[in-house]
Amino acid sequence: MKKYKACFFDLDGTLTDSAASIAKAVNVTFDKYGLKHITRDEAMVMAGDGFRKLLERALKNAGDEELSYYERVCTDYPEIFIKYCTYENKPYEGIPELLYFLRDNGIKTAVITNKPEAHARIVLDDAFPDYSFDYVIGETEGIKKKPAPDMLYKAMEALGLKKEDILYFGDTNTDMQTALNAGVDCVGVTWGFRGREELQRYSPAYIIDKPCEIKSEVIK
Repeated sequence: MKKYKACFFDLDGTLTDSAASIAKAVNVTFDKYGLKHITRDEAMVMAGDGFRKLLERALKNAGDEELSYYERVCTDYPEIFIKYCTYENKPYEGIPELLYFLRDNGIKTAVITNKPEAHARIVLDDAFPDYSFDYVIGETEGIKKKPAPDMLYKAMEALGLKKEDILYFGDTNTDMQTALNAGVDCVGVTWGFRGREELQRYSPAYIIDKPCEIKSEVIK
């Protein structure tokens, strides 16, 4: 018996390990202005709230407290990221198997990400070439980003679902807040960009260390 009709996923740090690609794109952008690089670990902390917030955090990390380079790097970054969005990017272990399990059991899947949608689709096509998600939504003009529930609601509407039908997977405080704001059950995943302690603060329905651990909760 299905407990949920759909599983919605964050992208970075949940489906794919994209920290290296994020750091690479930021650093290539910053090279143009002689700005200090960020590390892969720093990218994991800075990412999650859209590329503009990422660049704001990275600039402050580089010593630009006044954000004097902000408009310039925000203009440059999207085109540079297109070139590097699949750089060392790969699915987390067990994610492909979970996705096929869900599909085989008639459970819909969607991706809800603050990454620009065009970038997200390139990453998904590269990481999951043989898998098609039922719905993908990224940063879109006129729709509030996570942790606002708007993108999640858009996916719900497109797939004809109710709140109780959905299990949302994410790895950061932004994702936990998104689920709370949307009123849907949430899975905090510990393999991503943040740790268990951050996830526990929001009391998600589940916290898992491996993708396979959730299978028995999706199908009762």
